[in-house]
Amino acid sequence: MRSVWLGLMCCALLAGCRSGTQSVTLSESATARAATPEAKSNPIKVDVFEVVAPISEQAQPIPAVIAAESVAAVLAKRDGVVVWLGGQEGARVKQGDLLVRLNNDDSSAQLRQTELEITRLQFEERQYEATIKVNRSELTRQQILGREGITSESEIERAQYKVEVSQQELEKTRLATRMAQARAEAAKLEVEKTVIRAPLTGVITQRLAKLGTSVVRNDKLFEVAQLTPLEVRFQLAQSEAWQPQAGAQIQLALAGEQRIAATARIQRLAPVADAASNARSYFARLPGGTNLIPGTAVSVFRPRLASKAGSWIPCAAFAANEALQRGTSAVLFVVENDQCAARTVWLGAVANDQVEIRSGLAIGDRVILMPAAELKPGAPVIVNNL
Repeated sequence: MRSVWLGLMCCALLAGCRSGTQSVTLSESATARAATPEAKSNPIKVDVFEVVAPISEQAQPIPAVIAAESVAAVLAKRDGVVVWLGGQEGARVKQGDLLVRLNNDDSSAQLRQTELEITRLQFEERQYEATIKVNRSELTRQQILGREGITSESEIERAQYKVEVSQQELEKTRLATRMAQARAEAAKLEVEKTVIRAPLTGVITQRLAKLGTSVVRNDKLFEVAQLTPLEVRFQLAQSEAWQPQAGAQIQLALAGEQRIAATARIQRLAPVADAASNARSYFARLPGGTNLIPGTAVSVFRPRLASKAGSWIPCAAFAANEALQRGTSAVLFVVENDQCAARTVWLGAVANDQVEIRSGLAIGDRVILMPAAELKPGAPVIVNNL
């Protein structure tokens, strides 16, 4: 009996061990499922800088200028004196913001006078409408009396004449009212022309108007530009062997320098060549984060591989607290297969806002600029500027 009791106790202990093992296994499985999400997180939008081949010393620079794609000149719509002025160079404005107000005393006075004339004419219209009703009633009465032989035919004709005259006077007054309303609309347009607003959302790049000065129609008062996106325009002779197509990438350096300042991608080509120079114009768009501004003189270089030179990338590709020193290593984030990946690179020279990369990057790598704090290797990303 004692041996049977011991056997039952051993079976119970073994069953408890197996239950504990199963519980641990199930708990580990649930943890693994929680650690591996079923769906990818939302992609993070990033700006990138595409690594290109360094400029060789033999590459011939092509002069060009950085310009804004959308630039609007704000012109005076009529003659007048500037009585209000808003916005300085560099100020941001939205479409419809008030920039200039001209004096409108003459137009406002004319508008008020015309509106009073319209009111008077509308009052006359109501008077003539009442007169027509009275004359028609008189005509009806005379016609009834004429059928009974009480009144003469001449009295009926006289009543008919009064009705027709009052109708003609009403039509003439209505025509005068419409003419006055047209003059009022013209006066309103003249008043509206004294208020000049921003034609687009952007930045004021020029302010030529001055408070209290007289301007004439079509005088340039402001210039408003959208600073993003920027474009670079350059020309190539038809005899050049290098004739890039839309989508090709070019390198830009500040005028007189050989260090790459930015890269751009050709968006469109001029459909015709310049007859004087036998050259064709090219228009390339710059990505964000280049720190270049409209009006900057640059040199355009065709990409060529140099044997010993490294590639230059913006400092914005590194973390803000990263110590950038020659001969040290650093970590960059690049885009690979629509995901974020980490790269260890060795640094060369550091000049202004550019860093020379001696190793760790390849031509065509897309380096993430201004990486967000939540950006981690393996996170899905969407390129925003290329």
